[in-house]
Amino acid sequence: MLTSDDRARLTHILDAIDKIGKALTGYSLTRFRDDWEKRLVIERLLEIIGEAANHISPELQESHPNVPWSQMIGMRNVVSHQYFRINAETIWKTAAEAVPPLRRAVEQILAEDSAS
Repeated sequence: MLTSDDRARLTHILDAIDKIGKALTGYSLTRFRDDWEKRLVIERLLEIIGEAANHISPELQESHPNVPWSQMIGMRNVVSHQYFRINAETIWKTAAEAVPPLRRAVEQILAEDSAS
């Protein structure tokens, strides 16, 4: 059974993932690279995902080792504190390749909890 805090944080992650999907609809890497405002939006949403992941209980993290908790938190730290290391390609690759499977993993956790 998920705690109410874990459920809320997972919901925040899903919300940010949905917004990333909407924000990137119709975008290519080239277009994304040239649109600094869009990059900032995606960076902020990745930051939200990482911050929410950072507040997921250790018990939930341990029970779902397939979810890249530390990578989400690490990306948040880079975006927030090492912004000078970020490039458009890294943000694009994370948003386009890592986020969709993350959505499925979070949905599965929530579905399992609802079924129990």
